[in-house]
Amino acid sequence: MAGFQVIGKSFSRTDGPAKVSGEAKYLADVDIPGCWVGGIIRSKFPRGRLRGINKDKAADLAAVVIVTAKDIPGENYVAMVRNDYPALALEEVNYYSQAVALVAAPDEKTLKAAMAAIEPDIEPQTPVFTVEDAIAGKEIIWGSDNIIDEYLTERGDVENGFAKADAVIEGNWSTGLHEHLYLETQGMAAVMAWERGGGSDWLPAVSFLCSQCGAKGNRPSS
Repeated sequence: MAGFQVIGKSFSRTDGPAKVSGEAKYLADVDIPGCWVGGIIRSKFPRGRLRGINKDKAADLAAVVIVTAKDIPGENYVAMVRNDYPALALEEVNYYSQAVALVAAPDEKTLKAAMAAIEPDIEPQTPVFTVEDAIAGKEIIWGSDNIIDEYLTERGDVENGFAKADAVIEGNWSTGLHEHLYLETQGMAAVMAWERGGGSDWLPAVSFLCSQCGAKGNRPSS
């Protein structure tokens, strides 16, 4: 592989030394005095109609803040393929563990107690688990046909290529879900300092936070 500049070569990662030496700072290393902690109330059903949020009347929730989709001043979505991924479920849930509400509390103990006292009121509906079920269209969870997007790629003379090929192999292949592995769980910390013209934050996806806060550019609006 002497002719290749990259293939077969070993390169040092730019961020490698800081991470293996412990010099790199992660979210857990960020210390903000008086910082509140947050948690997410999630759906226990793969699909259903969200009728509301039940709160244990015996629980003291005065010290916490609860946020639902109706409280979001900006756009309630994360743009994946299209604007198809609600930040918080509004009227329906379409997968197990979908975020329904956010809870903020002054400390971990108060947060855990509050989250235990909050339960989404969800009317279960028939879920769609496979691509085949989605295409069959017996249950519609997106648009009119469950197809969020289509891409057609053509290049060259396919029929001529088949005709000249020594062998043509046809079949269906599938692989399991693949996801990259993080060195830390996703999370964020933020200091809102509007008197200084904006907020300071440490998180993997600033644009996600800002779109929900009604941001312009990469800063939340006050």
